[in-house]
Amino acid sequence: MTTKAAKPAVVHPREVAKRLGVSRGTLRRCGQDFSRTVEQIADLLSDKPQWLIDGQAATAARKRQQRDAAALRERRDQQESDRAQRMLWAYKDGYAG
Repeated sequence: MTTKAAKPAVVHPREVAKRLGVSRGTLRRCGQDFSRTVEQIADLLSDKPQWLIDGQAATAARKRQQRDAAALRERRDQQESDRAQRMLWAYKDGYAG
């Protein structure tokens, strides 16, 4: 009985992007949007090419910008809620007096 060598695990481009810490669009723009094996991904992470370094930096900047925008929206929503609450209290105080 012969045993077959196990095929290397092939990873979908979406999962490749996730494991590399970049967007799938970054992979497309760099011409790297194709399936890879787990070993190839590990090789890329151990010896990062310039496109990967740039892509990770761009992805981190985009996430930071999105996080900052969400925090700003949350702060504005809270301010609006506080303003509405103060107006309600003022309205009730006007009728209570």
